[in-house]
Amino acid sequence: MFSISNKKNREIAFALHLENGEYTSGSYFSYFIWGSTQIKAEYRNAPDGVPVSSNQWFLYSDDFIGFLKRSKELGDQRTDVTYMERTGVSDMYEVIQWPNKLIGNISTGTIVWEQDFILYRYAQYYTMLAELRYHRKDYSGALTALNTLAQRAYGKANFYTDSSAAAVRQALVDENLKEFAEEGNVYFTLIRLGAIHDYNPYRYVDGLGQCGIDTSRPNQLLMPVSKKAMNKNNKITQTQGWS
Repeated sequence: MFSISNKKNREIAFALHLENGEYTSGSYFSYFIWGSTQIKAEYRNAPDGVPVSSNQWFLYSDDFIGFLKRSKELGDQRTDVTYMERTGVSDMYEVIQWPNKLIGNISTGTIVWEQDFILYRYAQYYTMLAELRYHRKDYSGALTALNTLAQRAYGKANFYTDSSAAAVRQALVDENLKEFAEEGNVYFTLIRLGAIHDYNPYRYVDGLGQCGIDTSRPNQLLMPVSKKAMNKNNKITQTQGWS
């Protein structure tokens, strides 16, 4: 689905289309990709090698990598797209790891960032439907929606069976994490489900470098509005709690 040769696949409902040369900096995707000096020359942007760009600044946590690997053991076909690792491809590190989706076109030996920005796709319909039913306390209906997505991933009908509120909430969290890693929409899902502090307990850092949850700032989980946006439209105001 994320292949640049398959941009018109039926799972994509809405995307910002990019052609070769339209966008060259790679946006946040590039920060997950290794620098060329860290990878052996014969593996750089090779078909069975490692995508390389400038330098890798971010990677999934060890806990999340373990979560993805356990899902793969259950037959999850998404894992190899969400995460990849190789050994023997670097003189500096034993294991090289990277998110394997949204890596552009490496067919020429140089990354060309021509993958589309996918804004809405097939899986989001089912996760959002399941979440809506969860909030309406229709837990069986939520599982029906989630299991449509899970069958696509695991090849198994009725993957989720526990229709208790807690189990459905956890299934919603798990499926969103597995399906949408690196795509930029899991954060607000975790907020809506009341699960953000389970996965990101160190949201606030004070001037002394102390980490934790600041209960005096109820909007700390929301994003501030840029001064540029407010200057363009005087009806836009700053998020409460931000200055």
